[in-house]
Amino acid sequence: MKRAVLLVVLLLTGCQKTQPTTTTDTNASVDQSRRTALVRAVERVSPAVVGVYAVSKHRVYVDPSRREFQRRFFPELPQFTDQRVPELGSGIVLDKKGYFLTNDHVVGNADEVWVFLRDGRQLPARVVGTDPNYDLAVIYATPPDSAGFGPAPFGDSDSLMVGEWVMAVGNPYGLYLADPTPSVTAGVVSALHRDILMSEGSAIYKDMIQTDAAINPGNSGGPLVNADGQVVGINTFIFTQNGGSLGIGFAIPIKEALQVSGELIQYGHVRTVWIGISVQDLTAALAKQFDVAGAGGLVVWSLERGSPAERGGLKLGDVIRAIDGTPVRGAQEARRFLFGKREGDVVVFSVERKNKIEEIPVKIETIPGTSNPRAEG
Repeated sequence: MKRAVLLVVLLLTGCQKTQPTTTTDTNASVDQSRRTALVRAVERVSPAVVGVYAVSKHRVYVDPSRREFQRRFFPELPQFTDQRVPELGSGIVLDKKGYFLTNDHVVGNADEVWVFLRDGRQLPARVVGTDPNYDLAVIYATPPDSAGFGPAPFGDSDSLMVGEWVMAVGNPYGLYLADPTPSVTAGVVSALHRDILMSEGSAIYKDMIQTDAAINPGNSGGPLVNADGQVVGINTFIFTQNGGSLGIGFAIPIKEALQVSGELIQYGHVRTVWIGISVQDLTAALAKQFDVAGAGGLVVWSLERGSPAERGGLKLGDVIRAIDGTPVRGAQEARRFLFGKREGDVVVFSVERKNKIEEIPVKIETIPGTSNPRAEG
């Protein structure tokens, strides 16, 4: 019996000796735990994030309170002056050829553009194409001779889930000018498919990603990144009271952004889709004139011969009640429904004709003459 007890003691002692705990092992374990998925994601995407510095010239008139004095005593002086207005933003590398993606509101009116790389190099750039409706732009700079220069890893914005971790990576407040290391803020996807109503004639923000990751001035055009280090959106604007982040920011889904950037690179613009009709809002007076029940909807006012609408079966005087199953109340709303459609897409118009509703599919085309590829260079 004593021999058996002695054997157990020896075995336990041996086990303790084979599992020593050292400070080095503890530090290694802590270091490994600190390299979370978000840390690895930042390491993956950061080399493809750039700062964008743009300068535009704005003609500013002399203060009206001084204009009469100037006219009387200094008539030779101009009544206006040109001011150089800087704009700071972010961007991502699209490919090794030297194309970068950013926002239109960063470079759309620029006379001078510079790209700041993570290694500190500053590259003069030119605007390849912009689209104010999508608020996206592509710029080009001669690519550096660097093994680390390459496109951002792109993810699938359609697969995003509300509540998953995301990060805004970029150049807030122009920090790239002093230190080219991109800034990172983290949050979650707060909501998906947000349609943001802006003022008449402004950019159309449709199907946006909402996030509470802090987005500040200078982040515009930079990537929204998922936990795998993939770009899933282009950070574009925030709701704010004083210019800073309130935790309500919006990003353009990367699927749409890449489609637009492809058009800008190939054609220099986004090809305009063509249906071939003009419409009027259906007011109460027009409803009475066309003998239809109730206002709300669109009246087909003109129809281009040979257009997709004519070939699809739309007719003058038709009342469009819905587009793709969604009721439409006015022309501005219809414009939003059709925004983002591409050549070959089919749109279904629910049309009231002779007191009956008909479903009329129309295949979208581009305006003839707008599909000629842009000349390189």
